Amino acid sequence: FGGGAAVGGGRTKAKLTCGGLGVLLNAATTVDASGATVTRYTVIADALRRLCELASTHDVYVITVCASDADEAEIERVLAAHGAFEPGRLCRDKVLYCETVPGKAHIARHIEPHTHVDSDSESFRLLQPHVPAMLFIAAGAQQLGDGEVVAATIASISPS
Repeated sequence: FGGGAAVGGGRTKAKLTCGGLGVLLNAATTVDASGATVTRYTVIADALRRLCELASTHDVYVITVCASDADEAEIERVLAAHGAFEPGRLCRDKVLYCETVPGKAHIARHIEPHTHVDSDSESFRLLQPHVPAMLFIAAGAQQLGDGEVVAATIASISPS
């Protein structure tokens, strides 16, 4: 477990997977005037900054559960608007999507991360037997100090 991508000097980066919602992104669902359900995504800025810092020492994958291709496109747009895909930050090809929590766990297991960060207890339960280091972000933690708890938890991951 925990293999990684080669970096300068032949060294490999430890793989880190991260649930998107509740760790990097918040989602709010509303119903518009036509009765259609609309989900708005917002970035937890401190968490994004910390994950981008970790990308220099870790092979970072973000796995987000969402309902549609339109949601995927909106998440990509929001992340890009916050500079997430600029050089030296997150790799767009490592921001992954699925429709279910078991799907997220399945993707993470195939990546074989050393560390997984998540706010979803089911993901945590499914991955805990298979991932050496797990960090759980408690529900509502991102409301405490506008992401400071999430960022502090992510920041506690030390380079391997």
